[in-house]
Amino acid sequence: MKFKRIVFLIFVLFLFTNMCFAYSDSIKLLAVSTDDNFTYQGTVAQMFLKLNEGTGKVYFDTSSLTKLDTQLSIKISQEIACNYLRDKINCDDYDFLYSIDADSNIVGGPSAGAAATILTISALEQIPVNQSISITGTINSGGYIGDVGGVNEKLSAAEQNGLDMVIVPYEASNISNHTIVVKKIYDIDNALYYFTNGNLGSLENNYDVDESQLYHEYNNKMKLISDLICTRMESLKIDNHSNELYTVAIDALDQKQYYSAASFCFRTNIEYQTNILENSNANFTELYNNLSLTYEKELDSINAHNVTSIQDLQVKMIIKNRLDDLKYYLDSINNTLNNASLNISEYNYAYSIERLETINAWKIFFDNNSTDLTISNDKLQKICLSKVQETQTRLDYLNYLVPGLSESINIETAFEELALLNDSIECINSAAYLKARIDVILSLLSNQNSTELYNIKSFLALKSIQDNIDDDNLPIMGFSYYEYAKSLHNTNSTNDALIYLQQTIELNNINKLFEQDKINTYNQSKQIKISKYLIYIGLLLIVFVVLIIILRINKSQKAKKHKKNLKIDVNFNQIKSKIKKLNK
Repeated sequence: MKFKRIVFLIFVLFLFTNMCFAYSDSIKLLAVSTDDNFTYQGTVAQMFLKLNEGTGKVYFDTSSLTKLDTQLSIKISQEIACNYLRDKINCDDYDFLYSIDADSNIVGGPSAGAAATILTISALEQIPVNQSISITGTINSGGYIGDVGGVNEKLSAAEQNGLDMVIVPYEASNISNHTIVVKKIYDIDNALYYFTNGNLGSLENNYDVDESQLYHEYNNKMKLISDLICTRMESLKIDNHSNELYTVAIDALDQKQYYSAASFCFRTNIEYQTNILENSNANFTELYNNLSLTYEKELDSINAHNVTSIQDLQVKMIIKNRLDDLKYYLDSINNTLNNASLNISEYNYAYSIERLETINAWKIFFDNNSTDLTISNDKLQKICLSKVQETQTRLDYLNYLVPGLSESINIETAFEELALLNDSIECINSAAYLKARIDVILSLLSNQNSTELYNIKSFLALKSIQDNIDDDNLPIMGFSYYEYAKSLHNTNSTNDALIYLQQTIELNNINKLFEQDKINTYNQSKQIKISKYLIYIGLLLIVFVVLIIILRINKSQKAKKHKKNLKIDVNFNQIKSKIKKLNK
């Protein structure tokens, strides 16, 4: 009996060990289907996720045929969930198996994106999802939950199936009266709060901060840059000539929007420099040679610069981006010089001259005293590849939703150029921009009110900046783009502003990826995993040794009992013999 108990104990221990490396959970989905009369009706489905030890792969169970848009949406959801938990969990340690149990044989549409993100985060944190709640909405970078169709039909289905609450996107409109509780939310933080009964996420949406105080270090250095570029604007101005850009630049300076001021002054300087060149007798061949030589020196200098902080990395990305921009104009000038039929473009020369000036100005931001971080080329290449893959997923998603759109607006060409980049830093920067463009388009597909979308993206961008500041990381690029987006919005360029806001979110997320090297999250994760293995192996060895000892003791006790029985048998025979003798 004791032996059976020991075997059962070992079986339970093995089962417990296996469970520690696997976790499953599910979440209610709301969908819309059509009946035989082609009338829309809501349905309730269930999405399941099983986490296993692995290498970051994502799988889909095809028991119900899952359309490509749903698969891509869930893949994006997994990326966003892993990004959300990047400071705590390394998703490369797991494989993700998603499946959907639905009445329909075919599952399609992107409205499960928000639910998949919530399910993934909750599963990774091993906090059960509240099964009395459901959500409908797409998911976008930054955790923004976008609008979807059929909300009223989905709410009716939730009521009929006894759910307590349905969470819908903030911009969901024309919602009919329903008895079920309906909550409107901005982002994934709000949704997580409800689904995990307050264990994850937050309902706090207050990011109205005093930027002049919070970003004191940034403002001080950015002011130096804007002063350099805008002082040059005054020196290039001829006969007090001013234009609309000049006025906008001065207004930005007065409002202490230093990045915006520097950008507007730069554009004004190009106009002034173009006028100067048009009225000069410059030797354009000699000017081109000088500009090319300066470009090569600056390129060699920035490539040789040793990055020792997140701040340095950002500045290096900014300068390399501007050098790449400069190269485009120098190539255009060279083409003109080699083709006698083409006219000299003073604008191209002016742009190149002023771009070099901005490159020198940005060097103010280099952090010469930091030695807290070493970023390897392997790390850069890994993040480059990751961002290219994420961009590819979104491009595939866009092409599925709106065939031909990416090609018509040159996104397809931009991606092909991105895939050919050899420089990892240029790759990361270009991927961030292209991914931001696609994300904005995807967001506009679910919410065509660009002004409302601007307000939501502003909130999420500022939130990402706040997260970086909380980690003692100065988000130079993020805050610069955030500020410039506000200026573009104020000049009625809201769609362009959306791209800069999305870049703010994307670049701040990338900053956090590099920050992982500093806190060594990955190594900690590996050490924890190894420690778990050692603990379980140790427990098994202890149980095995105890089992051997018990078996030996049990065997010894049986041997003693057997000997005792033999002695009893012997004594009994002796007594029996003596009795016979007495009877005689």
